[in-house]
Amino acid sequence: MSSGKMSPRQKMINMMYLVLIALLAMNVSKEILKAFHLMEVSFDNTGASLNSKMKASISSIQAEVKKQGPILQFLRHPRLLEKNTAVKSLILICLPRTSLQTMFG
Repeated sequence: MSSGKMSPRQKMINMMYLVLIALLAMNVSKEILKAFHLMEVSFDNTGASLNSKMKASISSIQAEVKKQGPILQFLRHPRLLEKNTAVKSLILICLPRTSLQTMFG
């Protein structure tokens, strides 16, 4: 508002605008909260779906690693693990924790 003195009429008009804006905000907030709730539910469903897909992918990779016994024995070779960190990180991702303990001591 302006820096000068306001008449009582102008003060009343300003107060009515504030009340109107507050009433509009209260009516709109229900709609906005519903939209945010729908977004939250959607994000939760998407997250759960992605988690299940990732777990299925990881379990299939682990099953394939178990099936490839001789290749895994080759990958356990210390010289290969020292020089190639990509192979080591792949093994760390694919194998269960118990296999890692026996592999890396």
